[in-house]
Amino acid sequence: MRKFFIFITLFIILCSIILLGWFYLTKTSKKHDAQVDTIKVQYKPPLYFTGTQSPTQLTNIFFNSDKGIISHWLVKNDNTVKKNQPLFEYYNLDVEHQITTKQKYLSHLNQLNPLKHPAINLEVNRIQYEIESLQTQLRTTIYAPMDGNIIIHNSVPFKNNDIILQIFHPSAIIKAEVSESIVNLLELKDTVRISIDKLHSFNGTVKYIAKLPLNTKPTSLPSLYNVEISSKADIKFGTHFRIEVPNQTIEIPKTAIYDKQFVFLQRNKKFIKRVIKTEKLGNNKHVKVLEGLNPGDTIAKNANTVLSKN
Repeated sequence: MRKFFIFITLFIILCSIILLGWFYLTKTSKKHDAQVDTIKVQYKPPLYFTGTQSPTQLTNIFFNSDKGIISHWLVKNDNTVKKNQPLFEYYNLDVEHQITTKQKYLSHLNQLNPLKHPAINLEVNRIQYEIESLQTQLRTTIYAPMDGNIIIHNSVPFKNNDIILQIFHPSAIIKAEVSESIVNLLELKDTVRISIDKLHSFNGTVKYIAKLPLNTKPTSLPSLYNVEISSKADIKFGTHFRIEVPNQTIEIPKTAIYDKQFVFLQRNKKFIKRVIKTEKLGNNKHVKVLEGLNPGDTIAKNANTVLSKN
């Protein structure tokens, strides 16, 4: 009987040791697994800039007071004009005054006796030439530099360089001044998403990217570049858009990389090595992934953690 109790006691102690060991190992394993932080691979957020619905071609004509006043309009507001079509005519009152003065002087010369004034004929010829020359400056006709629709802003301008009219082509383009950080991600023929408001949007194509910035002087401010994007013709000129540039850049922390070319990809609760190709970034904390990872992949945030676990 005594042996039986000893056996039972030893059996209970052995089971307890086994249970405690199993519990400890399970808890340690779970705790160890929990230490492997992961990150889900995804593209960087899209970038945005603002653009404006504009005519594909636009020209401004300004008032030039040296040519006189506008005496005669040859077109009406909202007319469609052709290149080299007459628009309006200047009349120069100062030139008119000079012509009148010289004509009076010429009349006086014609009343003099050529016999008493031998040089009178030369003086008459000179004044007549000057009058003829001034008459070519009396009226100046301004012609349309391009085909398009005309908008007259000021039919009777007085201040020099005031805008008189604009001629624009009815076809539309979206024009924008884009920061260097965004324009470096754009290429001709790229598709971008254009939003009028939260409910209305459409796709556009990048048609033009300026090779030089608007400001060529050295400055600490980011450079801006002219960019043009295709648009819809039924939207009013001057409408502003929010333009979204898809950003298909993947960045991961340097801590996720092992031996300069591997990451640990999570598959079925296990980590496997995956070869990747990267490019350095300026912040020294992250790298740009060129090959080897796709959005939705899950990798270990710290490769050393996986190595220590194994």
